Amino acid sequence: MIRRLTSVPAADVLHHDEGALVLMGERLIALSLVGSAAYELATDGIKGNELAAALDELFGVPADADLVQLTSDVIDLLVAQGLLSVDEAS
Repeated sequence: MIRRLTSVPAADVLHHDEGALVLMGERLIALSLVGSAAYELATDGIKGNELAAALDELFGVPADADLVQLTSDVIDLLVAQGLLSVDEAS
């Protein structure tokens, strides 16, 4: 997981107890706490493995879960929503 990730600037972000609401153009996207943290951590760019470590430190990982797979799932969802850009070459 060497991808470099950068948050796509939003028109507005509203943080709340359960995550965040992100306004992207005319779309309002609800993020969980994990999604919100990943989006914020990628503001200045972050490598996938660094994001995984940061999310592990913030939230922990269930004993039967795979940190790399969980982080990849979060990344894929944020990319699909247009919230993260990915540079595979970094």
